[in-house]
Amino acid sequence: GALPEAQLVQVADLGALASPYLTGEFDHIPAEQWIQPPYFETNRGCPYGCTFCDWGSATQSRIRKFPTERVLAEFAWAADRAHAGLHICDANFGILPRDVDLAAGIADLHRRSGFPRFVMFTPAKNTVRNLTKIIDHLTGADISVATSISLQTTDTETLEAVARQNITAEAYLRLAADLRRRGHALHGDLILGLPGQTYASYRDDLQFMLEHEIMPRTFPLRLLPNAPMNDPAYRERHGIVTDEQEV
Repeated sequence: GALPEAQLVQVADLGALASPYLTGEFDHIPAEQWIQPPYFETNRGCPYGCTFCDWGSATQSRIRKFPTERVLAEFAWAADRAHAGLHICDANFGILPRDVDLAAGIADLHRRSGFPRFVMFTPAKNTVRNLTKIIDHLTGADISVATSISLQTTDTETLEAVARQNITAEAYLRLAADLRRRGHALHGDLILGLPGQTYASYRDDLQFMLEHEIMPRTFPLRLLPNAPMNDPAYRERHGIVTDEQEV
């Protein structure tokens, strides 16, 4: 189940936390020995409360930002050491106007050093007003972008059951068309096994994607330890049964 509230500690001033990149913790490890690209946080927190997500245990938490200078310095650390990629692990990269400036900073790094060559991130859930600007900055500097807009489902009853605030279908399709005009494909994520989901509703989700030339990706639902969905009362209410892997 979820951790008792007394055990949850949030750091208000993220600038007070030391950066393992800028303090030299990883300076001795060559880029080619990294199995994954370096992971960076530009902010913490999520304003949403999706029940299947670990971030959902801190429902509607305030977004706290790492200082811009620190974030750009971490990106520069990776570029100067010839890391091919950056993985931005914010819950909603692009939710803040500042994120457009961070993308511009990454583009400047590539023009200066040739790195990074690709950037991975998870965009905001129900607002995409900054996404095309971010992608334009990155692809304009010949940086590949790996991202996907997570619909999870278009079924209204299931969305209500999992407390999901989705981008509207109309806005989603406008974004898809906008990206296609720029020569970029849109990937859409779906979750299989959500409460209230049926064969018919999942088929409808796939049909929605295919009709609008959006590449669907499906992930099986896994109950995470601190996700609200793992609460015993929630599991009982929706009749949730899992295997030994909590799928």
